[in-house]
Amino acid sequence: MLRVLKSFDTFRAFFISILLCLAFYFGFKYDKYPEAFAFAAGMMVAYFPNVEGNNTERFWGMVAGSCWAIVTLLFFNLLNPLVFEIKLILILILAFFSSMLSVFGHRGVMVSFGGLFSLVIGQALSQYKIRIEDEVFYSVLGSSVYITVAFITHNLYQTRNISFLISEQMLWLESYMRFKHNDLYLKEKHKPALGLLHIMVKINETQELLRGMLMHKRKLKLAANTKNTQLAIFKDLVDIYEMAIASPSTESLTDNAINVELRNSFENLSDKILFLLKSLAVTNERGKNIGINELENTESAWLETDKTLGELGNKNHLVNLVVNENLLILRSLLDYYALTLEKIRSIYDRIRSGVLPLDEDVYVQFITPQSYNVKALKENFNLQSPTFRFSARITTAFLLSFLIGYLVDLAYTHWILVTVLVIMRPAYVLTKRRAYHRLSGTIVGLLLTYLCFKIGLDSSIWAGAACFSIFLGFVYINKNYTLASGFITFSLMSLLKMQNQLAEPLMQKRLLLSLVGVLIVFAVNYLVFPVWQQSNFRIYLKKAIKSNLQYFNAVYDIYYQKKNLDDAYRLSRKKALVDNGNLASVFENLQKEPQSKRQYINQFYAIILLNHNFIGATAGFSTFVQNHQTTEVSEQFDKVKTYIKQNLEMALAYLDGKELKVKDNSPEIAEALEFLNEKYHKLNLEPQDYQQNKLLEGRVLIDQLQNFVSVSENIKHYAQLLNPKSTSLNSL
Repeated sequence: MLRVLKSFDTFRAFFISILLCLAFYFGFKYDKYPEAFAFAAGMMVAYFPNVEGNNTERFWGMVAGSCWAIVTLLFFNLLNPLVFEIKLILILILAFFSSMLSVFGHRGVMVSFGGLFSLVIGQALSQYKIRIEDEVFYSVLGSSVYITVAFITHNLYQTRNISFLISEQMLWLESYMRFKHNDLYLKEKHKPALGLLHIMVKINETQELLRGMLMHKRKLKLAANTKNTQLAIFKDLVDIYEMAIASPSTESLTDNAINVELRNSFENLSDKILFLLKSLAVTNERGKNIGINELENTESAWLETDKTLGELGNKNHLVNLVVNENLLILRSLLDYYALTLEKIRSIYDRIRSGVLPLDEDVYVQFITPQSYNVKALKENFNLQSPTFRFSARITTAFLLSFLIGYLVDLAYTHWILVTVLVIMRPAYVLTKRRAYHRLSGTIVGLLLTYLCFKIGLDSSIWAGAACFSIFLGFVYINKNYTLASGFITFSLMSLLKMQNQLAEPLMQKRLLLSLVGVLIVFAVNYLVFPVWQQSNFRIYLKKAIKSNLQYFNAVYDIYYQKKNLDDAYRLSRKKALVDNGNLASVFENLQKEPQSKRQYINQFYAIILLNHNFIGATAGFSTFVQNHQTTEVSEQFDKVKTYIKQNLEMALAYLDGKELKVKDNSPEIAEALEFLNEKYHKLNLEPQDYQQNKLLEGRVLIDQLQNFVSVSENIKHYAQLLNPKSTSLNSL
């Protein structure tokens, strides 16, 4: 609950609810309710594009959203004199075009939503006697007031919001590492994949937000040191995430030859690191040295574990080669903990001391840019475009809403329209979930209204409850839509009460028309150009495999050339993490679609796990070569690397519908791996004092190569099964 109150949604909710309450207060006081309604509508269309991001984009998003919504409202009013049929056709054209604006990313979606909302508001205001010029004037005034307030307050709040998001990133990262910890140390295994994929989605979403906020060109240098500190902390967190997705070997920790004391030391060290990440989140938000003693204790625990591991290694060398190999794997795992602690220590120091100015031009390239080229509209004007299909669905839903409203009760058509608007989403799963939440929230809000109505609540108390309710509605709008819908329904019913229009039949009508809106959405969403995640999965899978291949090549180049990390490597890593997070998000939605629309879900599940294993292996490869002195790359190693690359390229070709016939190189690769293993075993028989680094490199990288070969072969196999032109796909 406390984290909800600290969120950006709560910050926005505070100001929009105050402004709305003031607008309606003066509207009722001076008998100017229609004007207050128009003023509130103007604020709302500016509020929608006010989503998280950097302040420049937020400001221009609010301006663009307000302009488009008010132009839409003006057009709607100008159409009023026309006959219903002509007016309806033109409104639907306007609705379709407004929906198409969602091609311009998340902010474009909210601008599009504002335009559609203006059509709903226009329909609602048509029952009041207010001149067109007054309606437009008060809408413009409302937008201007909200944009001014939002711009001033958000500039003051942005640094705190970034700090909050960084703490959120730390907590999600702790959850991810906790999942890995449980899988590594607990005897009772659980399903690792689905929960892990969900956490990946959340980490990906937060990272993208932070990149946009921290890495854009800043013309104003206010609080530059704080921003630089936050950017440096964010970089450290991305490094920790890369190390975390590198899966440690579980066999070495469950082997009976490893003594219990050593195993417990590793588990205790892992627990301490996870606790530090939670403490770090609190330290980051409060600016206090919470957990600094725990950090020093954890560093001491690492030194003790290192000492124990070294003593055990000296004792077992040339006595038990199996134990010796396992100790090398444990050494790699201990190195991973050391690097994680180093990053945590770095973050603590940055929080307390700040950092030197950073070169902004370097980091701008890491932002995922959003193109606002109008050509995007033309490119998406076809049935293959998900945006075009969604626009067609919402336009059809608006058509049915207007027709039903015309036949039944035109005065409250906007209740059907607003239900359609707020629950219709591009994905079937999101729409279905939101529909249930909307309906249940409406019932809760109406029950609360009915209770207040029956007990004869005092008007002033009712007004106060409505103001607090609208605030809670905006707070929970993105976190618990059932609660949000209930609070907002109560607030809207309260407005009718203040106009002396509230009665039991009207509450029943509200519920009925909301139900009608939900039924329209369900029918349209299933029948009119539906988009199922099964068709999207291949698109996102190809992006993820391609990004993983680029990431793998970038790490190999560092290993081959013995060079320092460069921007090409960091960009490939960022793209791989983002694309794998997007793939996980698609799969999450796919699981909840109708059974008939996810007949290949087992194959998708298998290949997404393989893809995650591949990026984990690449991260492990990267972590090792960054932090250890390595030898020259052998011809056999390079041959295996080429084979791995070929497997992923073939997988991409299969997903594009191509059938390839290539020479089977697996016997040659098996020989190359055998050669590398024999070389390692010979090295293992030599004195250990000066061969420790070579032994570690040999054991870790050979294991990684074998893993890469196995995973890439399986990715290729499942991609061939998912080939759209493959006969095997139809037989699955």
